[in-house]
Amino acid sequence: MPIHKPATAYYDINLATYATAYYDILASAEWNWVVQIKDKYYNHYNFYNGKIVHKLQQIHTFSAVFHDLSTTDLTNYIKQGNNIRVLVNDRVVFTGEITRIIKTDNTRTWTIECNSLGIKLKNKKVTTLKEWQSTTSDDVIRGLIPNVCWEGDFEVGPYIDYKSEYSDILGQVANICQQSNFEWDTYEDYIEIVADSMSDLGFMTQIDFTDATINSNNYIKSACDLYHYFYIFAMNNSIKNYGGLVNIWSAGNTFLVTTDPGVPASTPFCPFSNGDSGTIFRIYADYKLDYKDYIGRDTAVDTLKIGREVISAERTNDTSRIYNKIVVPGQSSGSEAINSVYSANTITITEMKYSEAYLTNECTAGETTLKVSTTTALPNIGMVWADSEQIHYSGKTSTTLTGCSRGMNSTTPAVHIYGTPIVSRDFLPAVDSSIFPASGQVWVGMEKIEYQYRDVDGFWDLTRGYTSSTVYNHAAGIHIRDAQYTDESWYAEAGSSVDEYGTLENVVPSKGGQNRNALDFYAQSQVTLKGNLKEWGTVKLVGPTLRNELTYGDRVLIEERDSATTTLYRIMGMTWDMMKALVTIEFGDTEEWVLDKLANIDQVQQQATIKSNQPQLGTVTQVSASGKTAYVTLDSGEMKIVRIK
Repeated sequence: MPIHKPATAYYDINLATYATAYYDILASAEWNWVVQIKDKYYNHYNFYNGKIVHKLQQIHTFSAVFHDLSTTDLTNYIKQGNNIRVLVNDRVVFTGEITRIIKTDNTRTWTIECNSLGIKLKNKKVTTLKEWQSTTSDDVIRGLIPNVCWEGDFEVGPYIDYKSEYSDILGQVANICQQSNFEWDTYEDYIEIVADSMSDLGFMTQIDFTDATINSNNYIKSACDLYHYFYIFAMNNSIKNYGGLVNIWSAGNTFLVTTDPGVPASTPFCPFSNGDSGTIFRIYADYKLDYKDYIGRDTAVDTLKIGREVISAERTNDTSRIYNKIVVPGQSSGSEAINSVYSANTITITEMKYSEAYLTNECTAGETTLKVSTTTALPNIGMVWADSEQIHYSGKTSTTLTGCSRGMNSTTPAVHIYGTPIVSRDFLPAVDSSIFPASGQVWVGMEKIEYQYRDVDGFWDLTRGYTSSTVYNHAAGIHIRDAQYTDESWYAEAGSSVDEYGTLENVVPSKGGQNRNALDFYAQSQVTLKGNLKEWGTVKLVGPTLRNELTYGDRVLIEERDSATTTLYRIMGMTWDMMKALVTIEFGDTEEWVLDKLANIDQVQQQATIKSNQPQLGTVTQVSASGKTAYVTLDSGEMKIVRIK
């Protein structure tokens, strides 16, 4: 029987072409690894198998195998607790400390394992119990970190109620980030300066700069005193000798680089040779923690082309990553359990346009002017609830309700404390409510609200706490969802995640969280992240081709082989491999790459995951019109929508 070869060999891969390209790039590029420990530098003659692993919102790692170490090396340098810095092609890629050393006697090699600067916060414990109420989340973190010197780029986070318990600082930071939908990063701070000229004085190097702004009190020094010395590196490839354990002594715009903490060194030491004008230096100093909405650069930093820089790529879609019902248990307050549940069973969604008010001063039962946080969400005249009391107001300013008639509709005038929610019976402001039915019910967080009519700006004539749900004030940005599509009904809205995949539940605890809005924000952000099919994967590129100091958190364009299309991805992790001269980039809008949970929080999350993944038995009571999902009554009595496979 003859064998016919197709006209186009779809699966023929010319490996020789890629192998040749890979070789050509390596042959013409430099892949230079240097490890600095204190004032000593080790290069590829001293170690091998170097590997750096970066993950967004994780403690990064570095490992390598050292050989032929002297007694001095083992006594002073290769020892636990020492700070370590790894440079790849003159770029500081890793900063941390040595945490573990494994000696192999028969080969006389020492494998060192290191953790990045996050380990310094993980090793510091929260030893006191403290509660924050209606405090911005960034201020909570400021109250947890060791001192002000750790504070890097802090953005103002949402208001939360938070209770810190006995744990490590980094675990608390990671947990607060989850609640506030922010991100964190630890790193070593530096300033970058350009030299006008450099001169070798034999025992030190004199560097002249025009930029006088870096001269603080005639002496650059660390306010945090986390390092006894500074570290200075020349960024130009023409200067191959790095600065070491040095101090910078300044006079005007002249900086004398020496080994001495305050005065010129008495013994010859010259970290830099004579250099040309324009030499760039980075001076490294303090440890920093960033806390902000987005770590990295949120526009495309570079374009990586498959078949050019990218020598291999793998992308995956996986339904096992989908969770479209998120349960967020928070901290119980008194006898009341605080939690949030969000199901992606509707696509009829808008957002709260303005935050609802709360009292900013305690008021007596007879006061007719109430001081509140805001009145933007309230009509000029109307009715509000304060606890179980109805109050009619006839006017407002930006921070007060005036002309108040207390105890309306047979309710009792009462004393109300600071922070009491002030909720409107009249109006709920929305970004765009035109897509909702003319009348009906909506879910806002965990409160169900009935409305009699709506316009494009919001919902009117309200019944708060409908069907005995909890009444509370809602923050701007909280989702407003059409309540006719719920887990209590037998169907989900066409086009929603629950309609497509059935209810896939995940419990995501919020340790210490006591603020309903913070839990609601967290629940909806998790559904946004996990509720639909996402693409994720890896690309491998030749290390020396890496440009623009790409790092975790950045966005990058992947260009297809035919150059016809490009796709924007976010970098979630990077692995630097010394021996293969490769950098592996992990990308995708998913938390799958954030694998390392911290402190006591991971135990709670693991238990919750195990519980949510237990098999459940039940009876199918009805199948949806699309035939994709079914309404199931579980043996436990709970009712769920599930996907038909």
